[in-house]
Amino acid sequence: AYFRVGLSATNKLDVTVDFATSDDSAATPLDYSSTNATLTIPAGQTNGWIIVPVNGDVVDEGASEAFTLTLSNIS
Repeated sequence: AYFRVGLSATNKLDVTVDFATSDDSAATPLDYSSTNATLTIPAGQTNGWIIVPVNGDVVDEGASEAFTLTLSNIS
């Protein structure tokens, strides 16, 4: 899964944000890979990408599964 993190305007300095996934109806490691790190949006840019590896499975578990992506410590 790809998540775009955007700023409303460019900044003169790099912007960083910590992120972490947690289980909801999807569970790690069967459905996705737990991910936590820091995203850096370079000075002069307005967006960055967070990539969370999702595992395809052959078990019919309903229409959809979800995990939570939490952003924190924005600076």
